[in-house]
Amino acid sequence: MKRWGIAALAAAGLAVALALVPMRVAVDMAAGDGGLSARDVRGSIWSGQIDGAARGELVLGNLDAGLALLPLFTGRAALDFRQRDLADGTALAGTLYRDLGGGTGVQALSGGIDGGALDSALPISRTSFTDVTVGFDGAGRCLVAHGEVQVSLGASIAGLNLTRGLAGPVSCDGARARVALRGQSDMEQADVAFSSDGQYRVQVVVETGGDVIMGGALRLGGFRSLAPGRYALIRTGQF
Repeated sequence: MKRWGIAALAAAGLAVALALVPMRVAVDMAAGDGGLSARDVRGSIWSGQIDGAARGELVLGNLDAGLALLPLFTGRAALDFRQRDLADGTALAGTLYRDLGGGTGVQALSGGIDGGALDSALPISRTSFTDVTVGFDGAGRCLVAHGEVQVSLGASIAGLNLTRGLAGPVSCDGARARVALRGQSDMEQADVAFSSDGQYRVQVVVETGGDVIMGGALRLGGFRSLAPGRYALIRTGQF
């Protein structure tokens, strides 16, 4: 048999073998051991389903997923995913990746999820992402971060009408990534800083404009006074 024939057979055999590798392997490659939990994972590494997917407190739902081929040649396991059975524009979609050198991140994350991971600080009813990319190197330092996050709130904070929610850009802030959320009135803001292992710190700051009643309500809600008419609530957790 000619060499090209042997090579073709070898390539075909490799393709068949890879097609039989389960999706769970792709999830572990891209998210790391325990990086993404799920109720059920099925299918092959190229095309599979992840039901009940979650990253810590972030519930991602049911996903269609597949390992991207080309990034493997650069030493990167990149898992493309999209929420299943949801309309375009609302379904969460993006790419979760891990490099051989230990770098991790998410690319081109768009869409939304119900709720959020900051419930201890904000009554979030929905979190929306617009072209969010966040990447950390093998030492856990933020390398790249951009895009926008918007949160819708299901309740007011000390009487403040926050039905339009908060929104802001994603950026690197030292070794951590940071989301600077602001309300339309600019009286309320929330800075969320998080590291490569998913640990986050959120600081919610509310300006009362000298409203004594609002200030009292904020103190009852766990806020502390930073300055006259300025109150803050700090919470920590893990995605």
